[in-house]
Amino acid sequence: MYIPVETLKSQLIALELVTAERFDELVALAQETKQDIEQYVVSERIISDDELAKVVANVRGWHVCDIARERIDDALFLSFPEESAKAHQTVLLREENGTVIVATLTPDNVELQSMLEQHVGKPVDMRLTSPSALSTAFRRYTPGLTERWEQLSHQLRDDATDKERDAAVIALIDLIMSSAADSSASDVHFNPERSGTKVRFRIDGILHDMIVLPPAVYESVVSRIKILSKMRTDEHRSAQDGKFRFTFSAAAGDDMDVRVSIVPSTYGETAVLRLLTSSHRNFSLSDLGFGSTDMERFKEAIQKPHGMVLVTGPTGSGKTTTLYGALKIINTPDVNIATIEDPVEYEMGGITQIQVNVQSNVTFASGLRAIVRQDPDIIMVGEIRDEETANIAINSALTGHLVLSTLHTNDAPTALPRLIDMGVEPFLVASTIHIVVAQRLVRKICQSCVESYTATPKEMALLKNNASFATAFKGHGGKKVSKTIRLYRGVGCRVCNNTGYAGRIGIFETMMMTESIRSLVMQHANADDVRTMARKEGMSTMQEDGFEKVLNGLTTLEEIFRATTE
Repeated sequence: MYIPVETLKSQLIALELVTAERFDELVALAQETKQDIEQYVVSERIISDDELAKVVANVRGWHVCDIARERIDDALFLSFPEESAKAHQTVLLREENGTVIVATLTPDNVELQSMLEQHVGKPVDMRLTSPSALSTAFRRYTPGLTERWEQLSHQLRDDATDKERDAAVIALIDLIMSSAADSSASDVHFNPERSGTKVRFRIDGILHDMIVLPPAVYESVVSRIKILSKMRTDEHRSAQDGKFRFTFSAAAGDDMDVRVSIVPSTYGETAVLRLLTSSHRNFSLSDLGFGSTDMERFKEAIQKPHGMVLVTGPTGSGKTTTLYGALKIINTPDVNIATIEDPVEYEMGGITQIQVNVQSNVTFASGLRAIVRQDPDIIMVGEIRDEETANIAINSALTGHLVLSTLHTNDAPTALPRLIDMGVEPFLVASTIHIVVAQRLVRKICQSCVESYTATPKEMALLKNNASFATAFKGHGGKKVSKTIRLYRGVGCRVCNNTGYAGRIGIFETMMMTESIRSLVMQHANADDVRTMARKEGMSTMQEDGFEKVLNGLTTLEEIFRATTE
């Protein structure tokens, strides 16, 4: 995917991913490690390889191919042998108007194009894709989890030797973990029941049943998980926590950290594994779902030299990802950034990241005290949980540091009285906080099978008197909620496992700390008063932002009501 270094530099600067000075530094580091600069900016997570493919295709005048969103003809795909596909880093996707669509890393390879045309007996359209997309596509040559489990279950028969059984258990765990990674699952659940243990994947926030393990097999599986996580294998009546690292694609060098929680339950030990992969994470604020107005407000706040930026929402609402998106923007060579997190979910180059460890007395409060003595310019506190952490964070923001943190509240206005309830003086809250962002995550409609339709009478009844929808509809160019509104949904296809959804996007509520709101905070105003003032001054609610995304075909009404209805 070669393009001239200066061209790559100008493209990354235009995308606001690096400064000129930072790019020159990256070039020098790439030369030291004997890597191509394109390979290096991906390894440093400046840009994902999918986004880099788009940049290269634009510069070279090639078509780009996002395999995950492509309709794939299985017969055509499998007609090109796996060994050949991997050797040429190329896959066949489908036929379109008499031409076969091909995804490859080398669209300008004339010899490859000629060979493929001979293979299929038709013209081919060579389109650029990314290494990670190809790596995922290659897994299509492998049978699914259910089929592979059926094959493997024969090796776990009662008369198997201990050596055969141990090997099969290791293979089973590898199978489950790699399948979870392939499915972009965030968690793997092992739920013991009377008849067996259900293995479930949480994908885009929703749990899906995958396979059922017999009780005897699961006992061996949970023991193996304990060994990997350095837990006590002889302890079955107490909760245990641990972690391990799993390589799910040796060829691509992809690792994921796995956090493990095991607790005793009625029919055995329940295990939940949180998968923390960072190699393919893109922390672009626009990709996270920020609208243009909210993004400008947020960018303005995080560029300030001191003060506090708060992101609020329940567990699993994407708060940490939003903060990493902010760090990606402000992480430049001329600033010292330090974080205290529990856990460190994603590694970022150029930043000091500290893991909370209660056993070593490294808490958010103690870690934050230590960070302040490290001459930081910017501090990220994973979560403000208690009065001590809140006061240290606020005072750090007051004394020349930019502090980014998260708080568990349902909306943006509630964050201010929440801090006061935690013992922070109102004048400190008013003088340090620049912005509060509240958020939720909703599932995105699969773009491979999206269709528009006329809202049903039931949906119209829900929307007709909904003030938030009326506001969003007006902002979208409508005048009044009529009898015929076009909405969108996913029909279901192979790309989305017939769910109609693929991926998630944030819905946001962004409250700037204006003079009017500062005055209310000083008067110990409640959250309702703050909300009223913020609405008068232009704050859109999460539900309004969600309905805007519904009208733009990004998500569905069901998702917005699920995420925003208390």
